[in-house]
Amino acid sequence: MREFVVIAVTALSLTACSKPTDTMSTTQSGTNTIDLTPQGPGLSARLFGGGKPVALTQQKVLQNGMVINLTSFQAKADESVLGVRIVNGAERDVDLDWSDHKTFLVANGQKFWLSPPVENKNLKVTQGSKMEGELVFLGAIPTGATVTLVVNDGMSDSQYSGQPGFSMPLEATTAAWSDDGSKKNLAARDLEGTLPGPASAPSLVITAA
Repeated sequence: MREFVVIAVTALSLTACSKPTDTMSTTQSGTNTIDLTPQGPGLSARLFGGGKPVALTQQKVLQNGMVINLTSFQAKADESVLGVRIVNGAERDVDLDWSDHKTFLVANGQKFWLSPPVENKNLKVTQGSKMEGELVFLGAIPTGATVTLVVNDGMSDSQYSGQPGFSMPLEATTAAWSDDGSKKNLAARDLEGTLPGPASAPSLVITAA
């Protein structure tokens, strides 16, 4: 009878000792799990900007009373996104892309065309209203390049202009260059061509100022 009890106690002791080993094995397995999901943030996303836009605090007041604010910038693998807040203090409606291919980013002598919103291709800002959102420019801008926004190229900035022309160098650092997974859209963009179009889905909202 005593032998049976000793054997039973010994079996229980071995069982109890084995549980922490199983738990440790499970924990290590979870810790070593690697996310192999494709098309996610790459190495450059972790190095440059973490895949997020870099804040800008730039402002330009035009002669017609319009105020241009640049709020953020992000250069991705196949496009660049510029955050803007624009208040139309002019006495008339103003077009910021009056004729197609008049507004773009330029870097190292190369132009990166604006992809305008489908519903507002001329980037019209009505009198007394505010436009806020993101402008998308197609193409990969070289890392660390000096980037300048050109609006209504060839036009002048005058008091009575409804299509003012001006430029603004972006005060962006290399942190603005990032890979946030936008490469996953590259194949689709190739099929649709490289000219400005609705593929980039810019986001702009116009409200009363």
